[in-house]
Amino acid sequence: MPTPPLDEDQVHPEAIMPSPLSINIRTVQKRKTASAQIRGASIEVVLPKHWPKSFQTQVTHQLTQRLQRQFLRDYQLLQSDHGPTLSFNQKKSLAEWVFELNQRTFRVPVKGVRIGHAKYSRLAQMNLKTQMMTVSQYCLNQVPESALTYLVLHELAHLKVPNHSRDFWEEVKRFIPDLNHQKRLIAAVHRVRIYEAELEKLQATQIKKETGVLKPKHLPLEKEASVLKQLLIKLF
Repeated sequence: MPTPPLDEDQVHPEAIMPSPLSINIRTVQKRKTASAQIRGASIEVVLPKHWPKSFQTQVTHQLTQRLQRQFLRDYQLLQSDHGPTLSFNQKKSLAEWVFELNQRTFRVPVKGVRIGHAKYSRLAQMNLKTQMMTVSQYCLNQVPESALTYLVLHELAHLKVPNHSRDFWEEVKRFIPDLNHQKRLIAAVHRVRIYEAELEKLQATQIKKETGVLKPKHLPLEKEASVLKQLLIKLF
């Protein structure tokens, strides 16, 4: 049974302050509208330079509050999912899982699977010419199996329907009836894992500055605690 959606009324401003996300503000001369997005461990805000400072402050507060709520909903969504999880750090093991899933579902011709390292591009993509699939590394660490299954089947379906038409979504729904929930879940995984990776880098840099010793980049999986979970417990 899919996890019921979170009630937005359950997320209160006082539950997310102070925010674990730092805020970076940039003003642009010819900009006409404001925008904000989560980038790793921070919120990046872009504002028109000609706006009055008081209005810039008001808009920044509104945008960051909205994204803070989104971030908390992402984390709560992951915490509310109690299904099995998967972790892949090697291309071979991921490819074997993808090929086996393909045989049980679409049975389309897939030539290979790559692990992508870009942070802010697509979660996954299928090259229709080479029939190579790329999956972001930030979707492969302790990811709910149902969400990763949706992501991979989404890409496999493109080898049958190379667009996002109604026929495409009907193909995906054959195997993922709750695709809207799984779509939100895998997007939450992607954002939270990037946040954790960025926070890990910031902590390593801080330790290096204080001690002159750089923290090991990777810890054994069984000893690795969730940085985000610890931070949220402390702040919230």
